[in-house]
Amino acid sequence: MTASSDHPLLDCLERERAALLAGDLAALGPLGERKLALIEGLDVASTTAPLLRIAAEIARNQRMLAASIRGGRAALDRIAAVRDARDSLRTYDSAGQKADLAPGRARLERKA
Repeated sequence: MTASSDHPLLDCLERERAALLAGDLAALGPLGERKLALIEGLDVASTTAPLLRIAAEIARNQRMLAASIRGGRAALDRIAAVRDARDSLRTYDSAGQKADLAPGRARLERKA
């Protein structure tokens, strides 16, 4: 972790960044609550010096969160595509029309 402890909000933002980089999504909830409390208690008049740095850190983490969400959506889309490919086969008939072929369900055959 970098030396960002000159303000508690900067420390919280650094922890959020570390959690994002580590993929520790469970840690983001409590950190978000802490970050919100620190932002609400921010005394703008007395902290004008680190405000630009705080804004830059918030913007960086926001971009990382957005990228994480996009990655999650891409993974869900890929899982859905694999599931669809497993459940059916899309092909074309001799006339060039799309045709979906569903695989036969495996059934247990009982013989007496």
